This record gives sequence, C-alpha cells and structure tokens, in this order.
Amino acid sequence: VRASVAALLLSAWGVWFFWGRITVWAVSDSARAEVLDDVLSVASPVDGQVVRVNFERGQRVTQGEVLIELETFQQEGERDSLTAELEGKRIARQELTARIAQEHGALRIWLGASLSGGEEARLRGVQAESAAELARSREARVRQLHEQSLVPDEELDRAVAELEQQQAEVESLRVAAERAERERASTRADRQARIDELAGNLSVLDSEIQSLQARVESLQQQVGLRQIRAPANGTLARVATLGPGAVVDAGDELARIVPDGRIGAVAHYQPAEAVGRIRRGQPARMRLDGFPSTQFGTVPVTVAFVDSEPNERGLIRADLDVDPGRPPAIQIQHGMVGAVEV
Repeated sequence: VRASVAALLLSAWGVWFFWGRITVWAVSDSARAEVLDDVLSVASPVDGQVVRVNFERGQRVTQGEVLIELETFQQEGERDSLTAELEGKRIARQELTARIAQEHGALRIWLGASLSGGEEARLRGVQAESAAELARSREARVRQLHEQSLVPDEELDRAVAELEQQQAEVESLRVAAERAERERASTRADRQARIDELAGNLSVLDSEIQSLQARVESLQQQVGLRQIRAPANGTLARVATLGPGAVVDAGDELARIVPDGRIGAVAHYQPAEAVGRIRRGQPARMRLDGFPSTQFGTVPVTVAFVDSEPNERGLIRADLDVDPGRPPAIQIQHGMVGAVEV
C-alpha cells in the first residue's frame, strides 16, 4: 500500500513538473531589498579632527551610541577655565548677598534706636514746653501783683528770669531735635545708598554669572557635538574610511544607517512589460542573487505600488511588500539584489 501511495505521489509530481504552468507576467531588469524606512545619513555637525572611530561596516548600532569622537581639547580647556571663573563668581555672589542682608539688618536696628531716641527727645520737648507754660503763668501772676505793689521787684525779676530760662530750654531742645532729625536723615540716606550700591554690584555680578553660564553651556554643547552618535537602531551600511588624525568638515557624511524596520523590495521593469500588466495586490516572487532558488527557494512578495511613468532610466518602478505569512528559507536583508517575477 505504501509503495502504491508513493508511486502515485511521484507520478503526480512528475505531471506537475513537466506540464504544470505558473503564469509570469513580467520579470524585472533589477530588484533590491530595502528597508521601508528611509536610510539615515550620519554627518559631522562640526569641523574637527578624529581621535577615535568606534564603528565598521555591517556593525549593529543602537540609538545614542558614540560612533566617532572628534578632538575636544580646546573646547574642554576653555569650558573648564570658564567653569572655575563661574564658581568664583558664585562664591562672590554668596558673600555679597550675605553682606547686603547684614546691612539691611544693621539699618533696621539703627532705625529702631533712632526712633527711640527721637521719642525721648520729643518727650523732653513736651516736658520743657510744660515747664515754660508754668513759668509763663507764674510770671504773669507775679507781674500783676507787682503792678499792685504786692510783691517786690526782686520777685518779679526771678519770675522773668525763670520764664526766660524755660523758653531758652525749649528753644535749645527744638534746635537739637531738628539737628538730630537732619543727622538721622543723612545717616539713613548714607546707609541706604550703601545698600543700593551693593545691590547694583549684585546685579552686575548676576549678569556676569548668566553670561559665563551661557558660555559654559555653549562649550558643553560643542563638546557633545564632537561625539557623533547613532540617530537610531540599525546596521551600518556604508562608512567613511577614517582613522585617528583624519580631519572632517561640517556636513561630511561619515556613515549610513539602515534602521531596524520592515523589509520590502524595489524592482524596475521595461514599460512594455509593466504598464497595464503589473497591478497593486498581485503576488510575486523574488529570486536573490547568490541564493539559488532550487536550494533556497524564492522570497514571496506582493505588489504594493507601481509608477505610471518611467523614471530617468526609462524603467517602471514597482514597490513590493514581503509576505509576512510565508517566511522564505533565507533571512532577507537590506541591500540584497536579484530579480522579481510578477
């Protein structure tokens, strides 16, 4: 029974092999496997001299990985010098801020003492005015009695002298109070001017700190730009021949990265074979150069898009998706070439 089944299957295969037909509408002039995402170019953002190369063609890289390092001696030296100057300015600012706070505190204490002294002077003035008012009243009574010849001249003289003494005391206290007020105003203005001067120095210092900080950050960014990193995960498809000591200019392409992504194919056909015959959704197969189809099979693909006009080479371009449901016998990679049969 087994022999009969095997003979039957062998006969059926032979019939298909010799008489079976698969319709092929068109065969491409060329075809290439490509990542559907754009290939990324890695260019130098600045001029510089190479000190270290960390890549080679075909290497797998991850996003942010340093590929090339450029010389940073000048930028780092200037950055470190400015950083030290910046630290000195910050220490000076702390000291100046503490001094301003100290001056404010001293001014508050002085104002408190000055107000207390002014209040005492005011009370002395009030007391002197009261004493003068009493002396004035007594002098008036004594004068009235003297006019009536009830008190001697000596008593009137004493009353007049006491009144003049009290009035002189009031005047003396008034003059002293005015002088003290002027002195307080002058002292307060001097102290406030000193505080304002220190505040102005602090403003200048803050401006200098901001300027230095901006320059340090700019130099740090320049140092960072001299570490050229991979923009995405992928494989290096093309690299520049570089070594330590090589000089690169801003904009020079240093490598190309094929990002991780879905692989497709691009095929080119003669217009007579493609126009009107190749359409979106048609199944196709890709034969890869270097991988005999009798041993490795073909890569199943599907037409995704067909140009309606020839390109500059006079060929029609077709984009094809690799069929994810029918994995090929080989792992297709970006850059493999062959032909596509639709």
